[in-house]
Amino acid sequence: MRKINKHKASRWRWGKRATGVIAVLVVVHLVMSAAVPISTPPEDIRYGVTFSTVYAQSLGLDPISAFEATLDLGVRLFRIPVYWDQVEPQRDEWEWREIDAIVDHAEAKGAEIVMAVGRRVPRWPECFTPDWALVLSDPDREAEQFAYVRAVIERYKDRDTVIRWQVENEPYFEMFGNCADRPLEGMLKREVALVHELDPARPVQTTVPGELGFWQKAAREADMIGTSVYRTTYTPFLGYNTYPIPTWWYRLKARWVAPKRVVISELQAEPWFALSATDVPIDEQVALFDGDDLDRHLRYAQRIGVDEVMLWGAEWWYYLRTHDEPTLWNTARDIRW
Repeated sequence: MRKINKHKASRWRWGKRATGVIAVLVVVHLVMSAAVPISTPPEDIRYGVTFSTVYAQSLGLDPISAFEATLDLGVRLFRIPVYWDQVEPQRDEWEWREIDAIVDHAEAKGAEIVMAVGRRVPRWPECFTPDWALVLSDPDREAEQFAYVRAVIERYKDRDTVIRWQVENEPYFEMFGNCADRPLEGMLKREVALVHELDPARPVQTTVPGELGFWQKAAREADMIGTSVYRTTYTPFLGYNTYPIPTWWYRLKARWVAPKRVVISELQAEPWFALSATDVPIDEQVALFDGDDLDRHLRYAQRIGVDEVMLWGAEWWYYLRTHDEPTLWNTARDIRW
């Protein structure tokens, strides 16, 4: 009888402690929600998408057709990565047709572009240094990288559709990505300075992973910060997990880098696939992320309270549409682009 009573007393103590921890967490959440209020009402948020020609190609799509369809969807704000290995596949040999076509189509529809340059730009494998540059010495490779950045800025800085530049994508998050080269110390600062020199009129942003780490180091280098917002990710051995992050945490980190402007540069609007998307049956893809998930992620972003939100996954919505699954595409039509 005494052992049973001790067991009951132990369970009671642990239950009491758990209740106390939950109560503290609830109080912290309420206090921080009030202390770091939402600064932008939902109706004042501008929405756009990241559009990756490389990702569209990996899905078996024609990138230009997919981009035109996204314009027809109503999107008028885009983040467009300019992949170094695509525009300079051989040293000093340039291939501009694809990016020229995207800029032309955007301009014709009155859309605006945030153009991303650097060795790291959006989409896996994160780094897009051409093979010919990988064999160069570090100083020579940096010089060639800056020559590519210069070529992009000089080609498009007179296009009104380009509203700002992004230099590198999550440059201090080197643990993620498949990168054969590493940046030299101070490279981001020098790269941003080059873009400012070439185009003093437009602001320069860089980006940070929203769920991991802090933003001060990146914020020191650029005019503004874009942050990723992911809700559910996949990791081997653990499978799918949803981040238990309250929205005030993003607002607090944004306050720590004030007065720098903070936007959401990647709002998850597609699954985090364990395999390549094309290796997953369509019905399983939709089961991983559907229109309800898109609506829920949009509401979450609204509670963060920034004035610009770039969605991540428009190419995939179009891919589903071409495979007779238009639900997400139709859901996206209701977004106030």
